[in-house]
Amino acid sequence: MNTTYFGAGANGIKQAANKYFGKAPSALSLAEAAVIAALPYAPSALNPLENPQDCKKRQLLVLAAMHKYGMINQAQLAEAKAERIRLSNGTRM
Repeated sequence: MNTTYFGAGANGIKQAANKYFGKAPSALSLAEAAVIAALPYAPSALNPLENPQDCKKRQLLVLAAMHKYGMINQAQLAEAKAERIRLSNGTRM
């Protein structure tokens, strides 16, 4: 995962977490981690700094899949979906 491209010049999860959220991967919330997990599908098109609406749609798909496959429960899903994420550039999504 440290060589996977996550868009905006970020290679690896550490760079992506810092680029998009200004924090270390271990400090990411579930909602933020789902954004990072969504990016390898289309890193440039889903860049949350440039396209927060489409990135949010893909984040919701990631969260739904996590719930479907038992990785998170209903309460965690609801909390992550409701979280207003603040990106490193100040944008909320």
